[in-house]
Amino acid sequence: MDRDRDGETGKFSEEYPDEAFLDAVDSLDFPSTKEVADSVGCSYTLAYHRLHNLAEQNQISKVEVGNSFAWTS
Repeated sequence: MDRDRDGETGKFSEEYPDEAFLDAVDSLDFPSTKEVADSVGCSYTLAYHRLHNLAEQNQISKVEVGNSFAWTS
């Protein structure tokens, strides 16, 4: 799969932008990491890392439920 590069910086474009994760959290009712990953169309591991980063930036919140997390905006 070819990825596009930004014309100014030469960096690869982000395949899964933050907005995709934020939209998934907003559109699902108290979603788990797996539900967000399924909605975005990415791996569980990628969703887990991206959601934690968004939580660290205070863009979403996480709630520990048993051995997993649920996400809220």
